Amino acid sequence: MKTKPTSPKTISPALWGGLACLVLALVLELLPTGVVLMFADGPGQQIPQSFSYFDLTPVGYGAWFPMLIGAATVLALILGLLCLWKRNARGLFTAWLACVGVGGALSLLHLLFSALLTSQFSPTIPECGILILLLAACWLVSKARWAMAAPLQHS
Repeated sequence: MKTKPTSPKTISPALWGGLACLVLALVLELLPTGVVLMFADGPGQQIPQSFSYFDLTPVGYGAWFPMLIGAATVLALILGLLCLWKRNARGLFTAWLACVGVGGALSLLHLLFSALLTSQFSPTIPECGILILLLAACWLVSKARWAMAAPLQHS
């Protein structure tokens, strides 16, 4: 049984869309306005400071989710590029889908825990954008995975 070689024209658009969503999410994570920490200058006075998802300051203050979300996004982007290079590896697509799903779940948990642990719920625009982009990437990657799992054409 021979299969037709996959050319760049036969790559699923969902694969490109998933990669584009991950790149945009990574750009939003690199912005210095992604994570906001509140510091107290005195009683009743709060000073907000914003940091990048890859900054270690939020980790030092116990906000682990941004760093984990950033690591999951970078790993998902690497796996997505590997899937683009080696398109017939179904296990690689499954790992990519799992990594994007973990990133989306962590992003949702980050917003929920920040709402529950503080008395106010005020997510930043990059946090909402990252959540939307990671969930969209999860949907697109699952579409690409199922398109890849369709029966192969034999010549």
